[in-house]
Amino acid sequence: MNKIEISGVDILELGDGQLAYLTGLAARRRGLKVGVVGESPSNSAGQIADRFFVGNINRGEDLSGLIEAAKSVALDTEHVAALYLSTHPLRDRFIFPPDYLPLTQNKRLQHIYLAKAGLPLPPFDPDIETLEDLEKAAARFNYKAVLQTGSSAYDGRGNFVINTPDDVTKAWGKLGAKGNLFVEQYVPFEKEVALQIVRDRMGNYEVFPLVESTHINGQLYLAESSSKGDPVIQSKVLTLAESVSKAIPGVGLLTIELFQISADSDNSTFGNHRLLINEICIGRPHNSGHHTEGALATSQFDQIVLLAKNQRLGSTRFKPGKFHSGMLNLLGARSGSKVIEGTKEVELLTGTKVFAYGKEGKIDRKLGHINFSGTYRSEVKDRLFEALDLLNHFNDDAFRVYSL
Repeated sequence: MNKIEISGVDILELGDGQLAYLTGLAARRRGLKVGVVGESPSNSAGQIADRFFVGNINRGEDLSGLIEAAKSVALDTEHVAALYLSTHPLRDRFIFPPDYLPLTQNKRLQHIYLAKAGLPLPPFDPDIETLEDLEKAAARFNYKAVLQTGSSAYDGRGNFVINTPDDVTKAWGKLGAKGNLFVEQYVPFEKEVALQIVRDRMGNYEVFPLVESTHINGQLYLAESSSKGDPVIQSKVLTLAESVSKAIPGVGLLTIELFQISADSDNSTFGNHRLLINEICIGRPHNSGHHTEGALATSQFDQIVLLAKNQRLGSTRFKPGKFHSGMLNLLGARSGSKVIEGTKEVELLTGTKVFAYGKEGKIDRKLGHINFSGTYRSEVKDRLFEALDLLNHFNDDAFRVYSL
């Protein structure tokens, strides 16, 4: 590739999925030209790309020439050529910290690093190489444990919950051959929450409102946020945000998925912490932050655009008159068309905003999401599920519906 081929691109997205698509929408609203590197222009981000470059983002040679010509570079996914990016002479153009990409690519290494930094984690054993190792660790955790793969573990994949001695053999049979394994003590959490931070190149940062996450079969289904959270938890969140930001410095977004333990629980096993880190996502937008679009003064996607333009970070406060927000993932219930019908009609009837990713329908695939923000928490959830019902009416029950 040479500079002529990519001239005029303000922000280059590495990856062509829905996160690049959503960031690209924000970039184009602010007048930026978007380039995308990925497998095919028919993928999600191809819908918004001013220029699309077919290439393997895990291969440095496929990125050579593109990065040199782009004004800024952002991530759609952490599965990129980390070593090539971390040693690139123009890394000051990146809207992510390249040195820490291996930690977001490998959860096992991430746990080891965070533990050394003194951050709150569930007890874990990072050295599971044999069935005997797993048997000893599971027994140590009283058979309340989760075996996990260090990589390719997301949306409920790559883990196995151990509740009995018999589960140990089953867990090893499912994951043992994958290698790069660790086992973590199971956390009887009250809630799963997510904390998102955005940092600029000067070390300034903004903290987004805490998100409560509802997962179905390990996959995020519903995310809710409020300007009126528990003050004790909010204080702990701000302290944790500062600690994590020091441990993993750099520019861009940082999302921390957490287990919140009830104040009434005996959590002495977990160092009396109310918040324990599940995992951290470094350098790209996160599904739990989709609700920020339309609800907050500056969305997670707009923050990336501001960084691309070398402007100050935006406020992460709720917009006037909005105190609660939510996002519902549209998960496929069957195979089907790439087109989601009836979005404009649904938005008019419910006041929601529907984002369709242009993906072919598959069971449990993320095909889009619905956002809504308002005054009352109950109103948010009601509107999201009302919109989901209407979308299923227009699309012959194409999306999963779970009772919460």
